[in-house]
Amino acid sequence: MKIPLYNKGLGATGVTTGASLGPRATSGAFTGVGQGLAEFGRVANKVATDFFDAEAQSVADDANTKASLQYREKLNEFNRTNGSLSVAEYDAKFTKFKDVELKRVSGRYKLRKDHQQKLNNSLEIIAANGKEAGRQSSFIKGTKIRAQNAQDHISTIIDEYVITTEPGAKLKLKQKLEEQQKINLANGYTPYLEYKTTDDALKEADKRGLFIDINSDDNTIENLQAMQKEILNPKSEQYKSYSASERETFDSKIEQRINELRTGVTANLQQKSEKLLSFVTVNPDKADKEIEKLGQGYELLGERGKALWLPIKEQLLVAKGIAEKTKPYELESASSMQSALIKQEAKWRSSNLEDSNKELEILKGMRAEFTNIQKNISADPVLYIKAKLSYTGKKIDEGDLIATQKRMGIFDKNIRIKTNEEVRSLFNEYHSKKSGSEKSIFLKQTIDNAGDNAKYLMPQMFENGFTQFTNLSLIDKNSALNSVYLDAEMRDRKTMEKIIGSTKVNEITQEVNLLFDDFRKSVSGSSFQGSILSGNNRGAGTEGVLDSLIHTAIYIQQTNPGLSTMDAAKRAVSGIDSNYEMRRINNGVYRIPNKEVSSDDQAIVHDSLKRIVDNKDALEKMIEPPGDASFSTWHTQARRGLQWVTNADETGVFLTNANAHGSFVINKNTGERVEYKFRDLITEKKEATEATEEIQKTNREKRLEDRQKQIDLRNNQPENQTILKQSKRFRREKE
Repeated sequence: MKIPLYNKGLGATGVTTGASLGPRATSGAFTGVGQGLAEFGRVANKVATDFFDAEAQSVADDANTKASLQYREKLNEFNRTNGSLSVAEYDAKFTKFKDVELKRVSGRYKLRKDHQQKLNNSLEIIAANGKEAGRQSSFIKGTKIRAQNAQDHISTIIDEYVITTEPGAKLKLKQKLEEQQKINLANGYTPYLEYKTTDDALKEADKRGLFIDINSDDNTIENLQAMQKEILNPKSEQYKSYSASERETFDSKIEQRINELRTGVTANLQQKSEKLLSFVTVNPDKADKEIEKLGQGYELLGERGKALWLPIKEQLLVAKGIAEKTKPYELESASSMQSALIKQEAKWRSSNLEDSNKELEILKGMRAEFTNIQKNISADPVLYIKAKLSYTGKKIDEGDLIATQKRMGIFDKNIRIKTNEEVRSLFNEYHSKKSGSEKSIFLKQTIDNAGDNAKYLMPQMFENGFTQFTNLSLIDKNSALNSVYLDAEMRDRKTMEKIIGSTKVNEITQEVNLLFDDFRKSVSGSSFQGSILSGNNRGAGTEGVLDSLIHTAIYIQQTNPGLSTMDAAKRAVSGIDSNYEMRRINNGVYRIPNKEVSSDDQAIVHDSLKRIVDNKDALEKMIEPPGDASFSTWHTQARRGLQWVTNADETGVFLTNANAHGSFVINKNTGERVEYKFRDLITEKKEATEATEEIQKTNREKRLEDRQKQIDLRNNQPENQTILKQSKRFRREKE
């Protein structure tokens, strides 16, 4: 604001001091100056008053501008956020707002009373204008909400109308719509409604009905396609009331639903395909009908379905082919499986171009399945067999398991009667026992319960936690030494060695080694590390038994300080010595279990084995020399190194060549190592003896028969007849 100036024409407005700058004035001049000063004071007072008025007005104007701006902002914010849905509600809130906010805004400024009143009047005008706008907004908001409620009510009636089929009920619903529309019109709701008339509502009902039909679960892709064709027909009587835009919407919804159905059908068919694939692998004989049925489902999808079906069908047929050609061999030998592979490979190679890929895939599948079968058998044959036989519903006993494994070509030493988990559970129970005596009793009961099948159980036990101490205690399950072995196992080696001292430890170690030497050779041969009772790795097993014996001898020494180290060693090893007969051929040692073979039969076994290695002609008919060596060359090199070694299950022996690092001697007729069972040798010898005795008996009887014929022939001579008659007469007369 521009402030007015009142010094115009008055000359200088200031007073200067200091020396005179001109001639001095006369006394008359001073009289004029006094009058002038009086006039100046009056004018100056007026100038000051006007200035203060102007300044106050300027402050008031500035305050009015700021206060108006602030009040408008607050008022606008209030109208925007108050949320009132009616004029009365708004008025109540506004009064409270205005009284508080007007005082707050206007009270910020210190103005003259007239200026303050002017400011308050300005704010009142702003408030009045804002109030009117707020009331209008609240009314419209309330009306829209009530209109939305009315719209929702109409929509509910429309939904009822769509699902109602009875004509009378439909008519009543139409009347409801008409009544509601009258209310809407009276209350000003109509401008805010989507369906402004009853006709609009009924048309919406038709639309909703059509959408329900489109999305019905009972509708098929074929029906939807027919509906789509009719909707897109501009001459259609059924849909003539709908605009082009509405028809496009219907078309879009139908296409969406068709795609959904196709997707759903495809997903369902895919799920069925996966289930059928599993079914086919188990039931190939029932697959054809199910495959055909699934193919029909895909055909309902048209060309797209046919395209999807082709690779799936091929996959199912391949799976069927694999199952047909592998299932019969699930419980057969590996050699049978190999024969089946050879046949399938021949079929693939001779197949035409159309079938070649399928037959190749079947061959690949068979190889994979047979590999998997062998893997499962190797890991846990009992678990595998039980799984394959479970479908029969028959209780599977140990006899079934053993017979099945033998049919599958599993070597006797690898036959099992329990799953690995069952044996681990057995070990956990064993491990929970607190003393060697308790453990020994448990082991005896376990072996007794297994009966004749214990020979299959024991190797599996050592594969699943049981140690060489257990091995030693099972050589003779009734031995009193067993609890000693098992007690020793529970003692700390280092603590015991510290008690008895290093000197005795060294002596015991040397003495046990010497006492164990024959047994070691019976296991591994004189120059080769081999198998042990348990069937574990031969070298590791032998050393494990030796270490267990040394550990036991140290325990015996520690608990019996008065014993000599030799006696402690002998007692530890006695569990072996008392149960085996050690025999030697060509500097090699083999062992015969006493409990299995009597002393008389042991002699038979030894004589038979000695005769075999000494019979060059028999060896030539049986032995396959390694490499390109002739039999003569091989025999010259090997004959003094041929040694028998007891097999893992102690049922017989196999032949090794100590002069060739203890390698197996191969039987050219079988391709396997030369091996003999004790029982077979005994039986063979006894049968040979019986045969010889039978021949001798026959020969004796024949000689007697021949002698009798000679006597009869002689007696039938005439002269001999006369003598014979006379002799008879003489005897009668004497009598």
